[in-house]
Amino acid sequence: MFIAIDIGGTNTRIGASKDGRRLYAIEKFKTPKKFADGIKAISRTVLHATKGQSLKSIVIAVPGPIDHPRGKVLHLPNLPGWRNKPITKVLTRHLNCKVLLINDADAAGLGEARRGAGRGYTRVAYFTISTGIGGALIINDFLPLLKGEIKRGSKCPHPLTISAEPGHQILIPGGRRDNCGQRGCFEAYASGTGFYKTYGVRPENCKNKKIWAKHAQTVGWGLINTIVHWSPDIVVIGGGLAQAGTLLFTPLRAYVRKNLKIFKPPLIVPSKLGDDAGLYGCLELLKGSKNFS
Repeated sequence: MFIAIDIGGTNTRIGASKDGRRLYAIEKFKTPKKFADGIKAISRTVLHATKGQSLKSIVIAVPGPIDHPRGKVLHLPNLPGWRNKPITKVLTRHLNCKVLLINDADAAGLGEARRGAGRGYTRVAYFTISTGIGGALIINDFLPLLKGEIKRGSKCPHPLTISAEPGHQILIPGGRRDNCGQRGCFEAYASGTGFYKTYGVRPENCKNKKIWAKHAQTVGWGLINTIVHWSPDIVVIGGGLAQAGTLLFTPLRAYVRKNLKIFKPPLIVPSKLGDDAGLYGCLELLKGSKNFS
């Protein structure tokens, strides 16, 4: 039995898989703000999902940069109570199995690159725009090296994952303070949280095309900055704001086409796997792990 866990700033999703390839059960709950409460909720949900079956491995996607040797998340802007906590050590003790960590945007990017909207493209840029903003560049047909956890092989089905924090590029120097401590971050303006602070309405409740057109420009600033560094073939956008559909994507594509001049703009598409992208990315990581058999 394998377990994939996607810890978000708002919700945590847990998926169970018997073969490490397909998910047969997914459960969701609000992410506790306190680390101890989160561990209890995860342990309880995992034990319920496995129904007494033996656990082989768990992969956890977390919303922040990771210290792999110590099994800690270094900085979680939207979950400060989890910062620098030994999540790997604690869950290994609670659940008695190997625990691997991956950044949540890396996991979702892997899922989309291998099973979703980025399948068939060489360079896939993934952005999750939700409570915060995360991102990763996935280069297919390369082998990631994660602290000796991944097997080497000339034709490994795993891509190279280039971790990054595009949500914390500074768009407006001295601007709105972000949860990370910086001012003027992309995340502070373009995330779902930033949307609400700017327009006074939750993005899921907004149908005003003028507001979305204006917000699409803000998203477009950050996308263009990242595109010129990564030069992807396709940009996949997931997270809560992607659910706005054409309200976001129509003006966003137009803005990027108009303002990106250095080379041809890539395709910009919504996530195909939706909220499950991170869970499937966790399973993709397991495929090359010593703990997958």
